[in-house]
Order: sequence, then C-alpha cells, then structure tokens
Amino acid sequence: MATTGNNILIVDDNDAIRRVTRSALERVGYAVHDAEDGESAVAMFKQGTLDIDLVLLDLTLPGIDGEETFRQIRAIRPRVPVVMMSGYGEPEVTADHAGLTFLQKPFLPAELRDCVAQALPPAQAATG
Repeated sequence: MATTGNNILIVDDNDAIRRVTRSALERVGYAVHDAEDGESAVAMFKQGTLDIDLVLLDLTLPGIDGEETFRQIRAIRPRVPVVMMSGYGEPEVTADHAGLTFLQKPFLPAELRDCVAQALPPAQAATG
C-alpha cells in the first residue's frame, strides 16, 4: 500500500496496544511512531526530528499523565490533532480543547482508522 505521508505518534504504556494500533494504521499507509510514556512523547516534539501529524494519546500513563502530556505537546505544537484514548470514559479535557478527539478503549481496527481519518485534516486522511 502507498504511504499517506502522515506521521502518527502512539503514546501508550501498554506494548500490546501500541503493536496492534501500529499494525492497524500501517496497513492503510500511515507512518507510525510510538512512545511508552508522556516524557518520551514530549521529548520527540521538543527534538523536532519528526513532523507528527496526529497523536494517539492514552489518558493514563506512568509519570506525566495523558492530560499533562497533551498540554506540553500543545505548548510546542498548538495545532497538532490529538486523539485521547481511555478505557475509563471520556475525560473532561476533551470538551475544553479544539482539535482533541476521544476514542474509547477497547476499539476495533476499523473504529481506530475512522477516528484517525476524522481527526486529521481532510487532505491528510488515508482512504481504504
């Protein structure tokens, strides 16, 4: 499959979730990068070596949690779309910020792909 040119960052402390999510997104052509905690994700944004188009961010992370990771990422890149993921229900933070979407865990690969496609600007979403 041709690549979309989109770089997606998965931030989740669960290795299995990162692997399954990566696989589902790579199948439709996204370039996927991952971080196991908020500190690593924020460091990737600070380094600026990757042009991340979308962040899939778990709400509950070791160290700095998803909400604080979100704030720090947005301080660096204010317009980057973020999908907050959680098995606990939608956090209040999603209502307070434009460009923040919520995805309930567990999710099916098709739900993930649809959510990513909706969160990306229209010209950037993969089809298929």
